[in-house]
Amino acid sequence: MVSASTNPEAFGRVAVEGQAMGRLVIATEHGGACETVIARQTGWLVPPADPDALAAALDEALSVSPEMRSRMMGLLSVCVGLCALGFLHIGLLADWVGAQNAVLICTGEGLIALILVCWTWPEIIARQTLPTTDP
Repeated sequence: MVSASTNPEAFGRVAVEGQAMGRLVIATEHGGACETVIARQTGWLVPPADPDALAAALDEALSVSPEMRSRMMGLLSVCVGLCALGFLHIGLLADWVGAQNAVLICTGEGLIALILVCWTWPEIIARQTLPTTDP
């Protein structure tokens, strides 16, 4: 899915909706997309108004092997799933223990989730990027 906006979106809703539908995203590197797309892990970020960078990202996205696409989608599903669960969870917690305590609890849970992702995909976290070629 491509979100090649020339003006930054505050939240980057187009990219998030594409990710929620299980699609890898190519988005321009401004606005909310910078916060919702993890470059070369859950999608690609390209500079705004740079058709060459957009073409290169499209070429790379189309040449990703099925195995690598599966790994990227696995990481994406963890991120999207935790986010949706987190919004529900923090709302329920805030009603039960108060807003400040809910934020503290969810922060702790987020750290645990980060540790689990690092443990599950150490090769991705160690490189901070996905390889461009198949292993």
